[in-house]
Amino acid sequence: MAFLLFLLFQTSTAFLFDAPTTCWAPSSCKCQALSLECDGMGLQSVPMFPLPDKEYRRLTINLSHNMLTDLGNGSFTEIDSTNASVLILDFSNNQISDISPTAFDGIESMVTELNLQNNNFDVIPSAIGDLTRLQSLKLMGNPITTLKSQVIFSLSRNLKYLTLSLDKFSSWPDEMHYFRQLSRLEIDGYQQTRLPLNAFSNIERTLTYLEISRSQLDRIPSVVCHLDNLHHLAFYSNPKTSIPIFEPCSDDVTSVYYLSLRNNSLSSFPDIFSSFTKLDYLDVSENNIHTIDMNKIPQANSLTHLNLSSNGLNRIPYALNRLQHLKALYISNNKISSVEDFDLKNLTFLSNLNLDGNPIEYISDGAFRSQQALRALDLDNTKVTIIPRAITSLTSLQQLQMNGTPIQCTCTMDYLKSLKTNTTNISGVCEGTMEPLSVFIKDFLPFCP
Repeated sequence: MAFLLFLLFQTSTAFLFDAPTTCWAPSSCKCQALSLECDGMGLQSVPMFPLPDKEYRRLTINLSHNMLTDLGNGSFTEIDSTNASVLILDFSNNQISDISPTAFDGIESMVTELNLQNNNFDVIPSAIGDLTRLQSLKLMGNPITTLKSQVIFSLSRNLKYLTLSLDKFSSWPDEMHYFRQLSRLEIDGYQQTRLPLNAFSNIERTLTYLEISRSQLDRIPSVVCHLDNLHHLAFYSNPKTSIPIFEPCSDDVTSVYYLSLRNNSLSSFPDIFSSFTKLDYLDVSENNIHTIDMNKIPQANSLTHLNLSSNGLNRIPYALNRLQHLKALYISNNKISSVEDFDLKNLTFLSNLNLDGNPIEYISDGAFRSQQALRALDLDNTKVTIIPRAITSLTSLQQLQMNGTPIQCTCTMDYLKSLKTNTTNISGVCEGTMEPLSVFIKDFLPFCP
């Protein structure tokens, strides 16, 4: 009991310490939990923040989506009195091109996250280098042409998360070599066709998350092979992507478990398992894949999540049956017109199947015979006119979505009388009457002969 009272006291004091008693935001802003929300207010300058009535451990100030053009001297003179150990500043989606050298006076040791995405910076302002505890810096969407060595060197001591657009750079910025702690890097707009082999020198062992988008690269650069602890790799929206998808690499990339190749205009399923041998999640959505060669999927694979949405598939590829550990399959917005008996026969661990947006007219009675673990089935916006008999074999089904699907609610679906699924978890309406399917199954079907 004494221990429980101690926990209650600790929780209560933390709550009283962090929760605001009154809203001390400027009139153009509002208080929300532990943040001051000043987004989308048409502000042309940083408002004056009145003296807070208490201290905060963590505080977010959101000034995104305004009309700010600069951050002047002492923009946050009163914020230092909060003694916040974590201060998050969001200036994204403004028109800022300049930050005064003293804009962050008094809060240099408080700011841990700074979001300046989608502004008008052509250089990284020197004032940012004075933020001694900055861990996250988002600069994507700015026309930056060069990196200042002194600023980058100052940031390199603590920075762990960086986003950056390279559209205006003539080559890979050498200043990236200053970083020592960087674990997450997102770059877009890189204009060269190859990435230097030493692009990530000094962060080969710290980088765990890498995203490359809107570049002129035609394949995943081989420098990725040298990133010993990389877990998340996204190579998406790169219009020149071709097959083979990976530059020659001497070693298997065994650390990557998440790979996204979304929106790369791929015309065939890439041979990725030969290089990424431990993949758990693969996203190849928004491409132009029509078929999958069985040889592209080895028997020995560990994939559990696959996203094939928004491609050109006319049917569920039989090759997917080699993915025997698959738990989630997203294959929405293709051209699939039917689901047959053997399409999914080996996917016995499948728990989530999304077929939304396909012109499916027919689902065979035995289509889901092997899916005893299936919990969620999405048939939204398909063309089936009855709730398929196949769902009666799904003993674990908890959610069935049929919104936007023209279900004809008649006694021909009397086989649903024995449905074990809770009907309240079936979403959609009867065509014409707009009666909820759950109501039809529960209240009308029992009276069918």
